[in-house]
Amino acid sequence: MVVGVVVIIVAVVFIAFVTVIIVVVVGSVMIVVDIVSVVAAVDVFVVIVFAIVAIVVGIIVVVAVVVAVLDIMVLLLVAFVIAIIVVVVDAVIVAIVVVIIVVGVIVIIVAVVVIVVVIDVVVVGIAFVIVIIVVVVGTVIAAIVVGVRVTVVVVAVVVVIIVVGVVVAIVVVVVVIIADVVVVVIVFVVIIVVVVVGSVVIVVGIVIVVTAVDVVVVIIFAVVVIVVVDIIVVIVVVAFVVFIIAVVVGIGIVVAVVAAIVVVVIVVSVVVVFAVVVVVVISSPAVK
Repeated sequence: MVVGVVVIIVAVVFIAFVTVIIVVVVGSVMIVVDIVSVVAAVDVFVVIVFAIVAIVVGIIVVVAVVVAVLDIMVLLLVAFVIAIIVVVVDAVIVAIVVVIIVVGVIVIIVAVVVIVVVIDVVVVGIAFVIVIIVVVVGTVIAAIVVGVRVTVVVVAVVVVIIVVGVVVAIVVVVVVIIADVVVVVIVFVVIIVVVVVGSVVIVVGIVIVVTAVDVVVVIIFAVVVIVVVDIIVVIVVVAFVVFIIAVVVGIGIVVAVVAAIVVVVIVVSVVVVFAVVVVVVISSPAVK
C-alpha cells in the first residue's frame, strides 16, 4: 500500500517535472524565436531607414559639391566666352568710331579746301574783271578827253591803268592767299580740337556704356545659366533619390520610376509657377 502510494507520487512528480521542462524549453525557444523575429524586423527597418538616410545625405552632399563645381565652371566659361565677345564687339565699335572720325575729318578738310579754292577763283576773277573794265573805261575816257592826237598821254594813261590794275590784282591775290591760309589754319586747329576732344568724349562714353552693358550682360547671363543648371541638377537628384528610396523600400522599379516622374513634374511645376509669379510681380504697374 505504502509502496504503491510512493510509486504514484514519484510518477506524478516525474511527469510534472518532465512537463515543466518541456514547457520551459518549448516556451523559451518560442520566446527566443519571437524576440529574434521582432529584433530582426526592427533591425531590418532600422537598416532600411539608416540606408535611406545615408543615401539621401550622401546624395545631398554630392549634389552640393557638384552644383558648386558646375556653378564655378559655368561662371568661368560664361566669363571667358563673353569676354571674347565683348573684346570683339568693343574693338569693332572703336574701329567704327575711329573710321567715322577720320572720314569726318577728311570730308571737312576737303570741303574747306574746295570752298576756299572756289572763293579764291571767284575773288581773283572779279578782280581781273574789274581791272579790265578800269583799263578799257580809262582808255576810252582818256581818248575822249585828251583827243586822239595826244597819243602819248593815252599810252601813258593806259600804261598807268594797266600797271595799277596788275598791282591791284596781285595785291588781291596775295590778300586772298593770306586770308585763305589764315582761314585754313583756324579751321584746321578748330577741327583738330573738336575731333580730339570729341573723340576722347565719344571713346570714354562708349567705353563706359559698353563696360556697363558688358557687366550687366555677364551678370544676367551667368545668373540665368547657373539657375538653369541648378534646377536641372536638383530635379535629377530628387528623381534619383525618390527612385532609390522606392527601390529600397521594395515597391518595385516601375512604381519607383513613376514616383520619380511625379516628383519631377511637381518640382518643375513649382519652379514654373514661382517664375511666373516673379515675372508678374516685376512687370506689374504697382512695382513700376
